[in-house]
Amino acid sequence: MDDKKMEMFKVLKTLKVLYVEDEQNIRREIKLNLNNFFDDFIIAVDGEDGLEKFNNKNIDIIITDIEMPNLNGLDMVSQIREKEKNDIPVIITTAFNEIEYLEKSLDLCVDGYIAKPFKVTKLLEIIYKVSAKIINKRLQKELADINKNLELKVKDKVNELREKDKIMLNQSRYALMGEMIDAIAHQWKQPLNIINLIAIMIDDSCDGEIEEKFCKETSEKIFNQVEHLTQTLDEFRGFFRVNKQKSSFTIKNVIESVMLLTKDEFSKDRIKIKIKGENLSINGFANELKHVILNIINNSKDAFIERDIQTREIEIETLKSGENILLFIRDNAGGIPEDILLHIFELNFTTKADKGTGVGLYLSKTIMDNMNGDLSAKNIILDTKEKGIEFKIYIKKEKV
Repeated sequence: MDDKKMEMFKVLKTLKVLYVEDEQNIRREIKLNLNNFFDDFIIAVDGEDGLEKFNNKNIDIIITDIEMPNLNGLDMVSQIREKEKNDIPVIITTAFNEIEYLEKSLDLCVDGYIAKPFKVTKLLEIIYKVSAKIINKRLQKELADINKNLELKVKDKVNELREKDKIMLNQSRYALMGEMIDAIAHQWKQPLNIINLIAIMIDDSCDGEIEEKFCKETSEKIFNQVEHLTQTLDEFRGFFRVNKQKSSFTIKNVIESVMLLTKDEFSKDRIKIKIKGENLSINGFANELKHVILNIINNSKDAFIERDIQTREIEIETLKSGENILLFIRDNAGGIPEDILLHIFELNFTTKADKGTGVGLYLSKTIMDNMNGDLSAKNIILDTKEKGIEFKIYIKKEKV
């Protein structure tokens, strides 16, 4: 058997064929010659029988005579086409060649036409030719199934990545705790020194009569420092609290909260922060936005120190864009090389060697995506002709 015949045999073997013929001798002969070529070869004695068997079987191809009692072949095909809106391949076998039959065959989009008597090999060749439609239909179904499975896999993968993002966000928070504890120590060191000094002054003044004015001023200073410590502690406690529900807050309050956490350390490092723009309200997760702002300005601080920049300035500006909010964070730390800028929001990408985890900006980007917003960055030239970086935070305003 040559390759072409082998290929034809493989294709035919997979087909389920309905053969409709009213003459018994022809049915017997065809079944004897064709039965072994197909997985399932179904025989019907007339059009009505053929219609019934078609409805009860998943037929791939129909071979039918025209002139038959009860229901002729073309009327049977017509009902199948009309009822099922089916484009199943149809081959007509008939001893008649009248024009009316040919015209109706064309109207029904018959795929093949063979006159009786015919050779079995000739019929097999016609079946093989029209089987392309069947193969194509199967491939389309397989492709649809593949696409459906792929969509499900993509959906599962997205859910998996989201869970990983949540885990990494928590891990990042824990990593930041060490830095936050250092910041707490730094924040509290100076106020505690002041409190200690005031206590010494009060102690020294106890040798004589303590004036009422001095006592009042001293008590007020102690109260202010204690209030500062308490406020700082509340901020740090709230910073790591995960809010399950959105709440209404102002951008100004978020920025002021971040400033409270960083002002002493940034002052020590000679970094000035300028805040301008409108005080806009938003409904969302305040602590999440604090993480993003804090991470960005900490990166600026590291760049100032690493490059030993003398004049260190950060500008935070809020603008309204329609119903939405834009938050810009700019510095004059020299910018980021363009080849690095392309990758700063990628997972595990860092330029800080052993000190960096490569999750800070990635998680900041993820936070903004989850808030239905966006985070982007670009190099800029400031009015002072200095190079810097500008982070743009887009926040979609939601109804309270």
